[in-house]
Amino acid sequence: MVIPKLVSTIFNKWTTSNEKKGEICFVRHINRDKGDNRPANLMWCAPSEAFLHPEWTVDWTAPLTDEEVHFVRTNMGNFQKLSTMKYT
Repeated sequence: MVIPKLVSTIFNKWTTSNEKKGEICFVRHINRDKGDNRPANLMWCAPSEAFLHPEWTVDWTAPLTDEEVHFVRTNMGNFQKLSTMKYT
C-alpha cells in the first residue's frame, strides 16, 4: 500500500470510529487500565495530545489492522504533526 493511501485510510478509520463533534477523539484510560471503563477513568483526548504523550494509555488502535498499528507506532512523530495540522 502506498504511504499517502495508508495515512488516509488510518485517518478515515479514526474519523468513522471515534468522531465526537466533528473531530477525531480517542479514549484515554486515566489509570492506564484498559479494562477499567468506569466513566471516572475515561477521558476524551485529541490525537495530537495522545501522540505527544506516549506514556498515556489511549485506545487508538481499535479500528486499525496490525500493519496500520505498526505503521503509526513507527511514525508517531509524523502522526502527531499531521493530527495537529489537520484537526486543531
